Amino acid sequence: MIAIIDYRAGNLTSVRLAFEALDADACITADPAVIRRAERVVFPGVGAARAAMRNLRSRELPAVIREVAAAGTKVMFSDANMMKPEAIERLIAETRAELGSIDIVVNNVGIQHVAPVEEFPVAKWDAILALNLSSAFHMTRAVAAEMKGRGWGRIINIASA
Repeated sequence: MIAIIDYRAGNLTSVRLAFEALDADACITADPAVIRRAERVVFPGVGAARAAMRNLRSRELPAVIREVAAAGTKVMFSDANMMKPEAIERLIAETRAELGSIDIVVNNVGIQHVAPVEEFPVAKWDAILALNLSSAFHMTRAVAAEMKGRGWGRIINIASA
């Protein structure tokens, strides 16, 4: 079973549905007992890291995550800026070094800004395209050859409007 840590942030339901589309048994949980029993633990990334950490602490989950890691579950954190292709390449290299081959990629990032077009900041527009669109391209490009070479892999793109 895959435990997706519920930290009251991020698009957790989409991550669960992505795993279920691959016939994986996945659940969203903040229950320490469920997290301890899980074969895999997923902590989806989030742009609002401070709020996510407050939520984790309020549920007393950092200690559980450390415990699971100490028991042998591989835990990895990255603060990669997904708007920068070189950061994505570094993330992929670090993931391969730490965890081995990459079998599944879930592209699930995004930002939004709303304003009349004549007031819309160009920098915001460029950031939205870099994160919501280009990051999925760069992630896919970084893992596609490996997956094709093995004859297996899954890339799931999640977006919202």
